[in-house]
Amino acid sequence: MLMRFLGSLKIPLIGALRDSQNFVQAAALGLGVCELPLHRVKDDLPSLDAIGGWLERRKAMSRVQRDALIAKAAYRYAEARGFVGGDPTADWLRAAQEVDGSGTDEVASGYSAWAGR
Repeated sequence: MLMRFLGSLKIPLIGALRDSQNFVQAAALGLGVCELPLHRVKDDLPSLDAIGGWLERRKAMSRVQRDALIAKAAYRYAEARGFVGGDPTADWLRAAQEVDGSGTDEVASGYSAWAGR
């Protein structure tokens, strides 16, 4: 239900963590989840890797580079419809989701992995 709600509001989702006691136990020990024995956290690592990858992509480009990529993508959307109709703000927001890697494909694949499908 939460995934459907977030989707209806068009809130991008970069990842989802499992409902796991590993996070609680690691915090109680003053450790990070990745510092626990591998056999205990192996099911948590894919979602953590996905979030870490998203963060790495975000910091790998400057604000100017990001804005340039968004502008190019938004232009492609307008060009595809022959520059007729549409909403430039919606094009920009859609392009920003694409550049930031929070488009529906990444969200869906992240959710599928999280849901164990």
